[in-house]
Amino acid sequence: GGIAHDFNNILMGIAGYAEFARTSAANPDSVQEAVKRIIGSTTKASQLTNQLITFAGNKQIEFKPVDYRREVKTISHSAEGSLRGEVNLSLELPDFPVFINGDAVQLGQVVLNLVVNAIESIEGEGDVTVRLSTEDDTAGLEVSDTGSGIDADRQATIGEPFVSGKE
Repeated sequence: GGIAHDFNNILMGIAGYAEFARTSAANPDSVQEAVKRIIGSTTKASQLTNQLITFAGNKQIEFKPVDYRREVKTISHSAEGSLRGEVNLSLELPDFPVFINGDAVQLGQVVLNLVVNAIESIEGEGDVTVRLSTEDDTAGLEVSDTGSGIDADRQATIGEPFVSGKE
């Protein structure tokens, strides 16, 4: 279900950027950007694999200071592989690092799931906005989209493990 879908999204991004690099050989800057995104996507695939190992009970979750601004920016760029031409992704991030205590892999997975779900919720053209805010000692993350929303039947299953609204 959901985990396989997430992993497939990462693999499809890698494949897409690899194909782009292959067909852009005459433009070294484009190839370099595509390879950079491939490396970022393989890092996320590795993190997802670590999440699976953690879920299976074979790895401890590591709570330590994480620059959430950097994680949000990196993960959001990784999710760009899921964008269709008529969907725009924008980031509203502070100009400074935002350190929170957590597990970078787990936090990254939350951001990736929210962003990919927001992208997939849009039929036709629309916008996805990822906003990270701070107030006093609190950090807030908001992912909004111009999609149609979640129907009442699916709202009842939000938060249940391994439940997906995807067909």
